[in-house]
Amino acid sequence: MQYHSRAARWLESHAGERHDEYLGLIAEHYVQAGESLRAAGLLQQSGEEALRVGAFAVARRALERALALREAAGESSGPALTAALIGIGQACLLLGDFAPSEAALERGLVGARAGGDRAAEAEALTWLARIATGRGDTSRAWSLIGAALPMGRALGGRLLALTQQQAAHVLWARGDLAAAEAHATEALTASRAAGDLSGETAALNALGIIASDRRQLPRAMEMYEQSLALARRANHLSAHALALLNLGNTAYLRGDYAAAAGHAQSALERFHELGQQHNVSMALANRAQADIKLGNTAAARGGARQALALVHSLGAQPSVLWAICLFGQLLAETGDTTPALALYGLVRAQPALDNQLRVEIDEEIARMGLPAAAVEAGLAAGAGLDLERVVEEILQGQW
Repeated sequence: MQYHSRAARWLESHAGERHDEYLGLIAEHYVQAGESLRAAGLLQQSGEEALRVGAFAVARRALERALALREAAGESSGPALTAALIGIGQACLLLGDFAPSEAALERGLVGARAGGDRAAEAEALTWLARIATGRGDTSRAWSLIGAALPMGRALGGRLLALTQQQAAHVLWARGDLAAAEAHATEALTASRAAGDLSGETAALNALGIIASDRRQLPRAMEMYEQSLALARRANHLSAHALALLNLGNTAYLRGDYAAAAGHAQSALERFHELGQQHNVSMALANRAQADIKLGNTAAARGGARQALALVHSLGAQPSVLWAICLFGQLLAETGDTTPALALYGLVRAQPALDNQLRVEIDEEIARMGLPAAAVEAGLAAGAGLDLERVVEEILQGQW
């Protein structure tokens, strides 16, 4: 034990600029030395650093180990325990693992309120709102973020940016683009004032998505390119991949399907490496959509089916709807307009439908060039289908 204690202290004092790189090793020496709380503090520091650069799987492992050490040492409350729980919740969410994320955040919220920690409370509420949005429950999401917004405004800095960013996301999903843009713009201003590069990249991406929904493609491209440059500067791995994904979507909307496929593939590889399952599904879907236009029907069908299976297992309902629409698009491309309209009608009838997908469905229907009566009849037929049954049929190779 004395050896491990000496080794840990020597590494701490001699690591210099590489101190953060050795945090995990130092922490393990402290564990072996019986200094578990000191180890927990270092692991937590390591996990928080991993969160900052978008290495969410690394962050989750470090923070879960820190939490276990604290609990084993008898800690049942306090700001450090609350911070670990909220960090775990954030990491799990960004990996696409909603259930453990929600459990950790709910515990963190209780701890924050018990300790009177308004900053931690605002953060927990904000990430819980993001889970609700990911599941398609925008009413609950707006209730949660509505409680966090006054705290973010009062506390300012990074929390102001974080709460405004999530408000923008919920409003975007509900189709209120003007209000979403106002919140995203405030998030951008707050991030820049706080020197928060991660928050700045997120706000730029949000503004790009809003511009894309309005089909203001040059502005969307500008926002995404700025976000990509900042992600590289901050070495934020996830933000880098997300900017590539969004640039691919803009290329798709401009009709450059080869570029869209290339960007989606690059993002897919990065998300795989990061273990971000929900974003993996989005990249699979974007690649499939580009493959449809490039005539790669078999690849498109396979990618779309993979995306659907993944988001269905995650419980990400808006993304399930997006994956179903890919099969509608595949059918429409081969002239099977009746089943295509049925799938579009099914999706349009779902409460989890977000604004971006609503716009895309309307554009795809317009491209079919069918009489209005035929469109209405086809959509009405689809609205009566059972969502879970259709998902099962698609995964079994039907449609």
